[in-house]
Amino acid sequence: MAYKGKFHPKNPQKYAGDPNYMPFESFDFNGKYVGLVSEHLAFIEENLGIKFDILKTKSWQETLDYVQSNKVDMFSNYVGIKEFSATHFTTPLDIKSPIVVVGKRDKNQEFIVSVSQLKGKKIAVIKDYFYLKEIYNQFPNLNYIEVPNAQTALNGVSLGIYDVALCSLTVATYNIAQGLSNIEIIGKTDTFMQLGFSVKKDYEIFSKIIEKVLIHHSSKEFDRIIKDWEKVTKGSGLNWEFIYKIVIIIVFFVIFNSFYFKCSGQVLTQITS
Repeated sequence: MAYKGKFHPKNPQKYAGDPNYMPFESFDFNGKYVGLVSEHLAFIEENLGIKFDILKTKSWQETLDYVQSNKVDMFSNYVGIKEFSATHFTTPLDIKSPIVVVGKRDKNQEFIVSVSQLKGKKIAVIKDYFYLKEIYNQFPNLNYIEVPNAQTALNGVSLGIYDVALCSLTVATYNIAQGLSNIEIIGKTDTFMQLGFSVKKDYEIFSKIIEKVLIHHSSKEFDRIIKDWEKVTKGSGLNWEFIYKIVIIIVFFVIFNSFYFKCSGQVLTQITS
């Protein structure tokens, strides 16, 4: 197979992600890279016979600094954002989640169906999570307070520092299950996030190769989290129609991605043959 650009399968590819982003990715106490994204990375390594050099950063902001200073070849990123689109190709992962509103448990709290209902609230948001720009643009006059990671946001809601936090359903579910029993999902937004691997444009062929490889990967853990999310969602006023729509969207998304990657694989075969 002929490879375009600087990529060669025997050379380690420098990779960095978000070090405080469970259940998606993080480092355990022994320094091992763990989480749903790490499963995808390991799957690529196994199928291509390569080894990634996983760089441990202190924060998501430091990871972005590494990207901007050209210290990494690939990093975890969000699909459908403008940032880095001029310098990187982004391959979607099978990890997509709605953005939800998390607040303290309160039997009198009505389920929030629009971010506009958060007027006058202190809203914790994670700095440089680019998918949130959609919400900022739609609701520019709210009191957004940037924090470095989701744990800080959700712990702040638990302690009463912030009124609510905006984060992905998957991250909220995971952190609440870890012991933040006094908070719950109290509302929805119309925004979704999807994770992907962003690869430098020097490695265009490599980007196409991992697209083809990831056709055969599915995350059972992600499916379980989606199925269990109602356990930490406010029961009073729960919008089951919204839940049903989420399931339909996820199913459609999986089918569409399978078709898209199949077509990409056919194009890749023509390119590399």
